[in-house]
Amino acid sequence: MKKLCFAVMAVCMLLSCGGKNEKGAATEEATLSGLMKSDFVSEVDGKPTALYVLKNKKGAEACVTNWGGRLVSVMVPDKNGKMTDVVLGYDNIAQYVAFPDNNYGGLIGRYGNRIANGKFTLDGTEYQLPQNNNGHCLHGGPKGYHAVVWDAKQIDDQTLELTYLSKDGEAGFPGNLDIKVIYKLTDDNAVDIKYEATTDKPTVVNLTNHSYFNLAGQGNGTVLDHILQMPAATQFLPVDAEKIPIGLLAPVTGTALDFLEPHAIGSRTDGALVLRPGDYDHAYALCGSGDRSVANLCCPRTGVSLTVRTNMDSVQLYTAGGLAQRPGKHGAGYGPFSGICLETQRYPNAIQVPAFPSPLLRAGERYLHYAQQILLLEIDMKRELEELAANRRGRLSIGYQMNRSAYAVPLTIPKFKAEFPEVDISIQERSSETLEKMLLEGKLDIVVFNYPGRNPSLEYEVIDQEELLLITPWDHPLCKKGVVMENRRHPYMDLKLFAQEPFILQHSDQTTGRAAREILEDMGISPPIVLKTRNIEGTVRLVEAGVGCSFVIESGLMRAANILSNVRSFSVGQTSRNVDLVVAHRKSDYLTKHAQSYIRILRDSIRRT
Repeated sequence: MKKLCFAVMAVCMLLSCGGKNEKGAATEEATLSGLMKSDFVSEVDGKPTALYVLKNKKGAEACVTNWGGRLVSVMVPDKNGKMTDVVLGYDNIAQYVAFPDNNYGGLIGRYGNRIANGKFTLDGTEYQLPQNNNGHCLHGGPKGYHAVVWDAKQIDDQTLELTYLSKDGEAGFPGNLDIKVIYKLTDDNAVDIKYEATTDKPTVVNLTNHSYFNLAGQGNGTVLDHILQMPAATQFLPVDAEKIPIGLLAPVTGTALDFLEPHAIGSRTDGALVLRPGDYDHAYALCGSGDRSVANLCCPRTGVSLTVRTNMDSVQLYTAGGLAQRPGKHGAGYGPFSGICLETQRYPNAIQVPAFPSPLLRAGERYLHYAQQILLLEIDMKRELEELAANRRGRLSIGYQMNRSAYAVPLTIPKFKAEFPEVDISIQERSSETLEKMLLEGKLDIVVFNYPGRNPSLEYEVIDQEELLLITPWDHPLCKKGVVMENRRHPYMDLKLFAQEPFILQHSDQTTGRAAREILEDMGISPPIVLKTRNIEGTVRLVEAGVGCSFVIESGLMRAANILSNVRSFSVGQTSRNVDLVVAHRKSDYLTKHAQSYIRILRDSIRRT
């Protein structure tokens, strides 16, 4: 996908003319967004505040203040080359301090979103938090991280490091939480936000950013005409009347919360979940894991589009339906639906719901949260809109890693053809390395493989994680050494016991083969390798015949179990060794609706199995 280019002329036009005043003193030059650094120089709670300006090599600009770690402005070109500020905010530090609860651009913590009744119990101790939202704790309370002064260090022209020590007992939360947040404006026109935190005692952590985006430009109408797609948001968190999750997940299908395909934000209601067109304040459960794309937003008026990536479990979609009428930057008028927030985070109230992913952080552990907001060319939005109105014909070329297609293709192709009967599909089966090469050469649209590497020209989404298992003949004398453990699906085996046993391995250019060799190396053993294969079913047959032991991923073992049953499987290593099932496509290319739909079907099919 091509990235935005900033015209030097546009940049120069929006800069104020520097020079000297009548007394000969140098005048201050405004930022590209028209902000003045001097308007952010102050002292709050005894600590200095300032405005930090980030610029990339293309001339893009992002401004951040250390009061609340707030993203104050982001300048991007629209389809006509006009530089546009796409985030809501204020002109000076006094306004931010006077109206902190809007959270414009703020860093949120210690716990973003809601904790029911403002309390939780951890290791037998109950902790009472501020009850600043109908008796519940919202965004860490009124004095959350959005309303404190962070220590700031500008690393370079594109990078700002913010740090804050949240002391034990602050807002009622336990533990000294040492936090580092890094803002980076990349040369791909992405605003990267990386969150890190450590604690000295058990606590809960859920950090996020509360930027309000309006891709038509801040103060330029509502976001109701913006087109949103959230391909990973297959489920949402139902809530009670006070917006507290009831502890379940529900599918978005058939509701106005369904953004698996693109929809205008203000186009739907359903009489229950969305009472007014475009009025969203809902948490979505995100499928997949690791760094992945979770939301795509575009504005038809300006052609500006935004992609959000994260490694988090959830995203809160908030369209500011209750935003108060109030002036913002440069006198712009803000009100209901003036911006949209896509807050990547943990599940709300997760500490009180054991079934939810745990937000617990203990001493010695590290909290890592990654979010990226990429501003893309308007041409991609146009293609998306054209596809929505176009017929369903087309072609889709899919690459599958050998041994994977036999399992996944029967699950996915019938469903895809039912949706797109006139689309021609071709499937290529190759090794992981060959598939990557074909994808980079443009010979394939998407690739599905187990591949641990990361090529910077490709975008990846982890569809599933499978454990790599040791398999042995059913009657192998060492099988009795396996130990059943509560936290593992398979009995645990000390791999060092097999240091002299013969092994059958897949080739080193195959993911399973590489992973197997890494396990053996990590354990410090070099058992005799009696045979190398490329076929999972063949490997299992050889193990069953007593030729040797081997390693297979869980799905491979399940496939072979359809015809074989005389092998045993074991977990190895102190922690489970997982192999990622990944779908990849070229970053430089627009991902067609057909490709997006196939990925969705694959994701849903894998999850159901």
